[in-house]
Amino acid sequence: MNKNIRLACMYLSIFFIFFYIFAPQKFSYISFKLVAPIWSFGISLSEISNSTSNAILMSQTEELQRQIFVLKEKEKESKFYNNVSISGVLADVILRPPKTDYDILIVSHGSESGIKKSQKVFDKYENYIGYISSVWNNRSEVTLHSSPHTGTHFRVNDFVTEAYGIGSGGVRLEVPETIDVSAGDAVFAEGFVVGRVVSIEKIEKTTDVSVYASLLANPFLISKVIISNDEI
Repeated sequence: MNKNIRLACMYLSIFFIFFYIFAPQKFSYISFKLVAPIWSFGISLSEISNSTSNAILMSQTEELQRQIFVLKEKEKESKFYNNVSISGVLADVILRPPKTDYDILIVSHGSESGIKKSQKVFDKYENYIGYISSVWNNRSEVTLHSSPHTGTHFRVNDFVTEAYGIGSGGVRLEVPETIDVSAGDAVFAEGFVVGRVVSIEKIEKTTDVSVYASLLANPFLISKVIISNDEI
């Protein structure tokens, strides 16, 4: 069998040599047609790999920028943060958006682990992200600050007002236009820095403005949470 394969390869090689000598243009054309799909496939794989690498790099860069932002804000609020000690149960996120609606997470611990409604929830970077809203035996539901079901009070530049979740990690606050608020300002919930202002819009026929903020934790990427012993 091996001998037959070697003979076939030898005859095929001789054929291609004669084909190249006596019809070089046709040989080049046919070779290109045969190789082009493989070449294109290789380029596609390379592009996919580069795209994935770029996406990972961008995600890591954004996370680093968020952490630097938080550290700066914590330094400003050092009197509060020096007294903060976050402890609790570490849980895996089983379901998250877009498999759940309205910025809701389902996590891997419930009443069997001592979890109760209204406990504060933090992500693995200790960003305050929401609270326990429902509890089952070995599962719990976490409602994020950005969920439309919430009515958490946020603080921006010493002005406290109710924040309305708008989904996808975003919240909206209404503040008087006399309050000095700019894009990039930190927003707080219960003393914790939870996000930053991304845009401001005037509300017609009022003296208020809508302040839109993006939370530090991306609901689509949260993989682990800390269910704090503290309650809201």
